[in-house]
Parts: sequence; C-alpha cells; structure tokens
Amino acid sequence: MAIVLSFIALLFSAFVFLYNRRASKRDLYVRMHDQLLDADRQHGRRVLFELAEQNQQPGDLTSEEHRYANHALATLELFGFLYFKRYIPRRDALEMWGITITRLVDAGEQSGFLALRDAQNGMPVWPYLRRLAVDSRRHRSRNALHTAPEPESAKPGGHVQS
Repeated sequence: MAIVLSFIALLFSAFVFLYNRRASKRDLYVRMHDQLLDADRQHGRRVLFELAEQNQQPGDLTSEEHRYANHALATLELFGFLYFKRYIPRRDALEMWGITITRLVDAGEQSGFLALRDAQNGMPVWPYLRRLAVDSRRHRSRNALHTAPEPESAKPGGHVQS
C-alpha cells in the first residue's frame, strides 16, 4: 500500500511540476507580448518600416527615432532569446509575432539599419532576432494553410502598420 501511495504522490508531483512550468512559460510570454505592444516599441517598428518603405538611410533618422528603432529591435532580440531557450511557447511566438518579425528584419536589412548597427559593433547584432525571422519564414511555409494570408499592408506599396 505504501508503494502505491508513493507512486501516486510521484505522479501528482510530476503533474504539478509540468503544469507550473507551462503556466510560467505562458505568463512570461504574456508579459513579453505586452512589452511588444508598448507604444514606444510600436513606434520603433513603424520607424523602421517607414525607413525602408521610403528608401531612406539610417542617417536620415533623428537620434530619437534611432533610439526608438534600436529599442524595438533589442526587445525583439530578447523575445528571440526566450524563444530559442524555450522559455516561451514557440508556436505561439511564431503565430502571433512571426510576420511582424520577418517584415521588421527585412525592413532593417533593406534600409541598412542592421548593417549600420553591425558595423558600429564590429559584429552582427541581434542574432536571436535574425534566427527567429528565419524560423518564422520556415513556419509560414510549412503552415501555409493554417496561417492567415499576408495583409496588403505587408506587401510593397501597402499601408504601413506596426
């Protein structure tokens, strides 16, 4: 009887551990999601989208715009770090933020913003963000039937959204 009770206690402990682990991942994801929705982060993403759309160079940005764009990318770098360390639910991260991340990395590359920051640091910056954009593209190609079509605003000449 003692062995049966010990086994039941072990199963219950394992269940509680797994439940708490999942809840912690979900809570961290929600906190990161809220940070990404912050007005300053949205403004930083919009700065990068407009920079690329208007074929401007990073030198055309004010110091404040540069700071907003840099902060938006740095926050997404943390998001990518958490994604690759599996601290947040990966599928949720890709489904909710994948298109935005892909578009943002593309805008950063097209505008030269990422190249500028790489040159300033003497090495590629935001490696987790860049790898996350690659994963996002792969996820979208594998799950084309389950992914909403890319909005018109994401296509060249479309309205800019953040």
